[in-house]
Amino acid sequence: MVTLAATASAADEQEFTTNSLPIPEHGALEIKAPKGWRFERKGAINPNGPRTAALSSTNGEISVQITVFRDGLGTKEPKPSEEKLMEIVRTAAESRFLAGSVEKKVVIEKLKGAEVSGCFARFTDADWVGKKVPPGEFSHVATGAVRCGDLWGAFTLLTNDKDGPQFKQAMAVIESLRKATP
Repeated sequence: MVTLAATASAADEQEFTTNSLPIPEHGALEIKAPKGWRFERKGAINPNGPRTAALSSTNGEISVQITVFRDGLGTKEPKPSEEKLMEIVRTAAESRFLAGSVEKKVVIEKLKGAEVSGCFARFTDADWVGKKVPPGEFSHVATGAVRCGDLWGAFTLLTNDKDGPQFKQAMAVIESLRKATP
């Protein structure tokens, strides 16, 4: 919440909207995003399966996708530990982003919001270095995992800056996550 407040202050007192991603029989994941951002719920073939939320900034320069599971779903473990979430992030990062990145190594960073914790890794797409990135494309990605009560999930942030205002605004959305009880 502190990050959201700082981001809001820096963005000229920007207003936020709370979006809700229902998780059957487990409540909902609440996601705060700047007012005007597009929010889309995506379901699952299995009514008890994972749920996904896709958010994007008004100008399309920031994209956030979060896929949420409940404990005991989608893993052999009933409740993935912090170490297991880090392993999930490292494996996904190595297989999906490492080869085409400028960094060529996975650095795990931690995140902490008022009611969410997790980790992520960031990469710069080597194909866009020194080039103008066209609309709808992104030069930077952050991939991570979060835990929020008995919910956990994976997220992807797409921006055109690695540490700048776009990344900070996208990360503020992730750090805003909170579980609403049923």
